[in-house]
Amino acid sequence: MLRQAKRFLNYFLWLAAAKTSGELPVNIRYNTLEVGQVETKSEPLVNEDKRMLKYNDLLTLDRKKLMSNDFCVLRKNSTLAKARAFLGVLQKSGYIIITDSSDKFLGVLTDISILHEFPPNEKYIPYSYQIDDKKTHKEVINSIDNAADQTIEDAFILEANYRKYYRDGAIIDILQELEKPYGYYAQTKVVPLLNTDNSIAGVISYREILEFIKEKQVIDNITAKEAFSEKDLADNLCTLSPENTLASAYFLIKYLPTEYILVCDKQDNEPILHGWLDKRKISPMVHPLYRHLRNMPVNQIMDSVNSLYLIEPNEPINKVINFFLKRGNKISANVVVVVKNKTASELQPLGILTPINILQFFIKFLINQA
Repeated sequence: MLRQAKRFLNYFLWLAAAKTSGELPVNIRYNTLEVGQVETKSEPLVNEDKRMLKYNDLLTLDRKKLMSNDFCVLRKNSTLAKARAFLGVLQKSGYIIITDSSDKFLGVLTDISILHEFPPNEKYIPYSYQIDDKKTHKEVINSIDNAADQTIEDAFILEANYRKYYRDGAIIDILQELEKPYGYYAQTKVVPLLNTDNSIAGVISYREILEFIKEKQVIDNITAKEAFSEKDLADNLCTLSPENTLASAYFLIKYLPTEYILVCDKQDNEPILHGWLDKRKISPMVHPLYRHLRNMPVNQIMDSVNSLYLIEPNEPINKVINFFLKRGNKISANVVVVVKNKTASELQPLGILTPINILQFFIKFLINQA
């Protein structure tokens, strides 16, 4: 009876998450499953200053001017079921701040790390690969229940080598942290800002920095081709053929600093774009109870090219910034720089742009302007 009650609760949380949509209000702190208003500690940007931004300005710009109080907090004794429900509700947030019982900062959990603890959602699995054996299906249900019942502190090590920044100081250190390539730390691209007692004061993510860049109109008229070399774009390009397996895709996202894979055919020795996969889809599918999926071709589970944001090299990168701002803090960029082939009917990917690329170019641009 107790297990059935827990299963019903987990299903209710999942259902609530699945049916929730829309924008989140700003300056709201989400604590457990209750929403409460908190007073913002951030200061408005100075709109009156119309002069060209200089690199030295970043050395003195106060972190509190960009700090956001819109973030999700759970304590370490919360269950993974609650964490997963949060990630479903907070659709534009890819992370949760974790604290101890005294509200002291412990670390950050990404949606990827939470999803990895659960078997995949069957709606993403092709029908021919779904489990029909009753015994194995029962093991899957039990695995979901067991994962959901785990607490955050039992499932994850939170305090190991996590960098800490305090609310007082200049923004340049935060920029240098956020521009590091994927693969650093837990691939969490948000920087928590702490009070002196190690309680969480706010966060700075890509969103706050990109809003600052957009507001200052620093790189408005610069095209992707002007900002990034072919090598810059190609460095982020990770591809597989449609017949390559899920095992190959998992190997790439596990051992290479990448969050997504483009699925491409080769024509005249050039890649032609057919679809894509990201880490959020791949990670749950390598669950131990789904070993049979590892030999599945990636074209069975890839997402459509239509769900990608495509730009051509001569388009301005402020279009990319606008896209990232709409996406929120999730790492999945889905911005692919493409050119059309000779018949203009197929797309050849040149590379992928991420928020990291924008921040790296922003800093380099200001240094070159000095």
